[in-house]
Parts: sequence; structure tokens; C-alpha cells
Amino acid sequence: MIWLAISFVLFSSLMNFSNGDQPDGLSPRYPRYSFHSGLSKILWSGSTAAHVQNSLFINTTTAVAEEFANIKQQWRKQNFDDDNDCLKDVFSIIESFFHDPKMYNYKWIDASGRPMPGIAGGALHWPGNYYLCTGNFPEFNPNNTIPISDLTVNVTRGSYCDLVIDLDTSSTLPSLPTFGLSIGLCIPVTCNYTEAIILLDLIFSSFSLKIDKSASYCHTSPDNLPKDSWFWIAIALITVIVLLLSCGTAVDFAILFDYKMKKLKNAEKNKNPAENGSLSEEAEHMTASVSNLVVNYEEQEFSVESFLLQRSKYLQGKPLILQWLSTFAAPTNMMKLIYAPRKRVKNEDGKSTDHPLNVLDGIRVITMAWIVYGHSVVFPLTAANNPLLYVQTHVKRWTFEVIINGTLSVDTFFLMSGILAAYFGVPQVTRIKSFVRWIHFWCVYLVHRFIRLTPAYLAVIILYTGFFLHAWEGPLYPQRAEMTDIQFCRSNWWTTYLNNFIHSSQMCIPWSWYLANEFQFSVVLAPIFLSLVKWHSAAGLVFAVALILSCSFTTFGLSYKNHFKPGLLSIDSFDVTYIKPYTRWGSYAVGLVLGWMLHCNRLRLSQKVTVMKSVLITTAGLLFASICCLSVIYGLHGLISGEQPEMTNTVSAFYNAVHRTVFVIGIATVIYLCANGYAAPVRAILGWSGFIPLSRLTYGTYLLHPIIILFISLGSQSPLMLDDLSIITIFVTALCFSYLGSLLLSVSVESPILWIEKLIQNH
Repeated sequence: MIWLAISFVLFSSLMNFSNGDQPDGLSPRYPRYSFHSGLSKILWSGSTAAHVQNSLFINTTTAVAEEFANIKQQWRKQNFDDDNDCLKDVFSIIESFFHDPKMYNYKWIDASGRPMPGIAGGALHWPGNYYLCTGNFPEFNPNNTIPISDLTVNVTRGSYCDLVIDLDTSSTLPSLPTFGLSIGLCIPVTCNYTEAIILLDLIFSSFSLKIDKSASYCHTSPDNLPKDSWFWIAIALITVIVLLLSCGTAVDFAILFDYKMKKLKNAEKNKNPAENGSLSEEAEHMTASVSNLVVNYEEQEFSVESFLLQRSKYLQGKPLILQWLSTFAAPTNMMKLIYAPRKRVKNEDGKSTDHPLNVLDGIRVITMAWIVYGHSVVFPLTAANNPLLYVQTHVKRWTFEVIINGTLSVDTFFLMSGILAAYFGVPQVTRIKSFVRWIHFWCVYLVHRFIRLTPAYLAVIILYTGFFLHAWEGPLYPQRAEMTDIQFCRSNWWTTYLNNFIHSSQMCIPWSWYLANEFQFSVVLAPIFLSLVKWHSAAGLVFAVALILSCSFTTFGLSYKNHFKPGLLSIDSFDVTYIKPYTRWGSYAVGLVLGWMLHCNRLRLSQKVTVMKSVLITTAGLLFASICCLSVIYGLHGLISGEQPEMTNTVSAFYNAVHRTVFVIGIATVIYLCANGYAAPVRAILGWSGFIPLSRLTYGTYLLHPIIILFISLGSQSPLMLDDLSIITIFVTALCFSYLGSLLLSVSVESPILWIEKLIQNH
């Protein structure tokens, strides 16, 4: 309690925020641990309200002593209930601290939060020692006397409470997320949350600070947290998945056992008994041939291809329920994922060659790593104690532009989605002749797209909403849904593919906005484009160009109207331009055009050229792509670092309107060169076979990685101090565990559902 009083006095004297009313039109308050909260820390770094004058540190000690003396006098004037165990224990702690300052008395104070160094750098988390507080403490005598000997005292436990103080922020902030000073307070277990708040209100009567009662709470063991319906739904989901995986794996072992028994029987039949005497030369030759055949076949039985082929033959004609259970076979699903063969096609000469789109595997994996790296900075800012210092120092580095412009990574996924939709869709629609078949094709396409995305999506929502609050405990780890976007998952989970329009400011897992856009593009834009291309290629191209231009004009108008800064993501621009389909479908349209060109060999570069021409084409193409991509990523460094004056509103709006299209054109150029056989070094790197299994796990990795980053950031016993090493540690850890979680998600949910879909189509 003493350190708590010191904290209040120190902070009230240091954080000299303006006391004016908040401006109208601010964004709604967001959960403390959310993407929006982390983004606001970046925006806060540029606000003058965040700076603290160092001169205010002078004479703080004297002020603390005077204020604490006044608080003690106020406590003594209150008419407390003599039978209140909470107040008696609190007074016992205070009196013991003054009259008998032994080590066990200091533990109560030591376990509570206190001012952290670096307040000017954003140190707003003042946690105590969680496990020291919740451990064993001497129980004080009821008469507020000194505790008896350490050998005979009874033992009680402390209760760790997280106290959040509302901070009056400056009107210069562009938006207002949940913003406060978090202080850890260790109180006796005899005090409940209500009594603690009443007691702390006495302290705050001397300070111009206000408790955020909606954000403050007392921690409890995860086992004692209330279990809502989402928790039990998650338990049921895990139980069903485990049972299905067990049954499917049992089917796999039964097939493997049957497979081996047949091989043994075949080997016995082909054996030539030695007791038949000497063999003729012809018989010996036949025996050798059979033996070689048996040996070779037995060597092949352990190969993945051989087992999967035998497995497919075994399941043919078996009951449908057995075939459905077999889709949940974990070994088979994992083998098909890990040992995925490289895609190959026949060229004009009839020879087998690598598929022209194999480079997408490498681009997909690298882009996914870029997304994880960007989120490894944004999400930890919610629990960091140096967000201002980190951003203000790193924003001056040109390397930090990769983080600031990390939003471009999503445009690469939109580009690849458009390429695949057109490349594989054009040959299918050209074979359709009747209107009935046309309707049937698109119905199957839409259902397949829904089945491809939804099961894993819903599984992550259920597991995250049901288990995240119960997964860990610590001074920073949330135990209330209101502290995270879990509160939005409980109410708005059903929005899924419409969350960029419906409840967009209260989105369940905010990074799922991409899935909404991608699904909308797949079910609306792709069918229109392919239908127009089937009718006349020029009509499809006009439609794609119209999409690109409309996207740019819309982005320009919205950016100009709202005075959005060039290339920077803010709370307001996130909802107005970043997540809306009409400001993002330009990248998808570029992909549609490129996919159509690659399939129809339009503007195809000749592969029968001299080495010199090949080098020139490769160099020119890669140079053009580098200019497009690097100019967008690093072009605003001088502006963002403050070395150059700000752009006018018109120039800023124009940049926001075209920079994403310019970037994806650069990526599309690289893909076009590689697909036509040029840029051999780049094609070899991006087409590396090791990227194949990782590329198949990018969807699950995208869904899981922010949850893992939050878990790492909030599970610590002390606030993060961000630097290059800590960011790299978080990034590597999150990337590895995200891919591991994606592997489990693919084996247990994604792959079985797709197999079941194929079985239904076949029957």
C-alpha cells in the first residue's frame, strides 16, 4: 500500500496530461490487448502529450511523504466496521511495516507494483510479483498487533489485483483505445474486489486520478475461472476431434497390418523350396527374377507412394462410414502434407517440366513470414513498457519501413488468389457448354470455397474464445473477456465473411478481415471475370481494369476526405479503407489478369532466345520489379522519420490510391518472368521443394500466429522491453509454433473435411 501511494503521487506529478474534454468523433475504446491497442501505441509515439518533462522528478520524495501522511489521517477518520477482516488485515500490514519491518512484512509491499523506469518511454505497466503475492504469507493478529513468531504463525495467501488508472489523454491523439496505467496490487485474500476498490477510492481522494473499474479486477487461478458455454463447446470440439483422429489412425494401422500380411503371403508363395533338389538353369533364372521382384516390392512397401496407393485400393468398396473415418487418419494426412510432390506439367515438346506457378510456394511462405514479423511488433506493444521509446528510436531507421509497410504483404496474397482463380478457372469454364452445367459449376465452386475456409476458421474461433483466458496466469495475462477481442467473438462470431461491413469495429480476431475480402472476391469478382472472359477476352480485361481504377479512385476520395497520411495505417483508416473490398480489389484484379495471361499464353515471352537476350530480359524485368516494390516500401522513409516535410493532402491521397497497385505489379512481374522460364536464380529459390509443405500450412499459420504472439507477450511475469533481440525472439518463436499449430489444424480439421467433400462428390 505504501508503494501504491508513492506510485500515485509520482505518476500524478509526472504525467502532466491536459485536462480538456475529449474531442468528439473519437474511435470507440478497444480492448487493452488487441491489434487496435498495439497500433495506437505507434500513433501515440508521435503525440506531444506523451512527452514528460524531466524537471517534474524534482522533490518527489517530499511530496510522497506529505501525501501518505494525509492518507493515513483520512483512514483514521473513517468509521470502519471493526469486524471487517479486510481492513484489519490491511492495517496490520501497514502498522507492521512501520513498527516491525521484518522480511515477511516487506513481502506484501514488495509483491505490489511500483513506478517503473522509463515512464517517459511509455512504461505504463507497473506489475508486482505475481507468485510472491499469491504465495504463503504470515497471517496477522486480529488486534492489529505484530505477527507472532515465524514458527507458529498461520499462513494465508495474497490476492493479486490489477488496478487500471484512467489517463486523461491529449486531444491530439487521433483515436482513443483503452488507455491507462496498470498497477499490480497485492492484498490479503480476506479482501474482495469491491472492498479493494472502496479502500483505493480513499487513496484517490488526494489525487486527480480515476480508477477504471471496468478494467480493474483481481486475478484468480485458471481452474477457478467461470466456465461459460464457449469453454464447454471448445471441450466438446477437442473431444470429438480426438475421437475421430483415434478412429482414423486405427483404420490406418489396420490397413498397414493387412498390407504387410499380404506381402508376407505373396513372398511365401513365390519362395522355391530348397528340398526339390538342383534346379535347371531356366528354373534358377526364374527364381532369381521372382526373388528380385519380391525384394524390390518389399523395399517399395515402405515408400509413401506405395502405401497411399495400397490404402486407396483397400478402401474401395468399403462401407462409407469406414471411408469417412479414414479421412481422420493422422499418419496419412501428415504423410500427404510432408511428402507432397512437386507439381509438373508437359511443355510444348511433350517433356515433363516444373509447373510455371511453383514459385508461388516460395512467395507464399516468405509473405507469411513478413506478416508474422510485422505482427510480432504490433501485438507486443500492448504489453510493452517502452512502446514510445521503441517506436521513436526505430522509426528513424530505414529498416523499420518493412514493419510500417507490412500491410503490403496482404496484397501479395490477394494477387496470388486472383492468379490461381483465373489460371485454373479459365480452362474449366471454357469446357462448359450448357447453362445448367454452368450453374452447377458455380454452385460447386462456391460450396468448395466455403468448405475450404470455414472449418479451420470456426475451429480457431471456438478454441480461442473458449480456452485462451484459461490457458495461463500471470500479472499481465487477461482473465476477463473484455480485455481482449474475445468479447467480440462471443457476440459477433457469426459475421465471419461479412465482418468487414458488419461490426467492423468489433471484429472477432481482427486479422480475419482478410478472409472476408478474399471470400467476397472469390464468390463475386472471379465468377464475373471468368464469365466475361469466356464470352470475350476483351470484356474480361475491361472489367479487370475497371476494378483497378475504381479501387484507386475510391481510395483517393476516402483518403482525401479523411486526411489520411500516406502509407500509414491508423485506427480510422483501418476501418474506412484498409479492410473494405472496394479499396483492396485492385490487387486481386491484377492477379486475375496475370492468371489469364499465363494460361492463355498471352504476351508470352519467347523461351527460344540466346543467352544474352535471356540475361537482358531477366535483368530488365527484375530491375523494374525492384523499382516498383522497393520504392513503395522504402520511399517514404524521409517523410516518416521526419527528415522531409509532410505531403499535402492531395499528394498523400494520390499515394494511398496507387502504392498498393504499384507494389503488386512488381510482384506480378517476378511471377511472370519465372513462369516463362526466365530469372533462373529467383525461380530456383522460390520454387524450392522445401517450400511446398510450408506453403500448404500458410492458412492455418495466418489464423493462429496473432494468438500465439499475444500468448507469448502476455504470459511473461514482467512487461516486455522491446528491442531488436526481443522482437526476433518473439518472431522466431511465434513462426515456429504457428506452423506447428497449423500442422495440427491441417491434419485434424482441414484435410479430413476436404477428403469428405471428395467422397461426397464421388458418391
